Amino acid sequence: MRQNVYTAACSFAPTAKSDVAINVYTTFAYYVPTVIMGVSYFIVLIKTWISYQKKSSRALQRRLEISWMLFVSFIWHCCTIYPFIIVNAFFAKEFSKSFTSQLFIRWLGNSYNAVNPIFFWASSKMFQEGVKKVVTCY
Repeated sequence: MRQNVYTAACSFAPTAKSDVAINVYTTFAYYVPTVIMGVSYFIVLIKTWISYQKKSSRALQRRLEISWMLFVSFIWHCCTIYPFIIVNAFFAKEFSKSFTSQLFIRWLGNSYNAVNPIFFWASSKMFQEGVKKVVTCY
């Protein structure tokens, strides 16, 4: 960890000796969980879609809707989390000097949870019905 001279924030930084610790941390904190989550959601989506093609039912339609919603949420997760990692890995000096870029990237990372309900509402009739019931107090 080192302190950024421009913003006084702490961040990981490679040392002169090795950057293995940063690579291990990034791999196990970001890449491995994302790969597991993405593969799992994709498998569920494909299996549900194949089942729905064989036999169409209301239950399978709802399951397909939920699977699609989870997969879209995963894609949004990747779009919000990984810009920070990419910018830090390849443009660390420029990024550390630009306070505006840091704010935008941090905002993008934090927007994941704020925008998720919008994706859920847009892609799921069940979610829309549930929100309508909650808002109108049944």
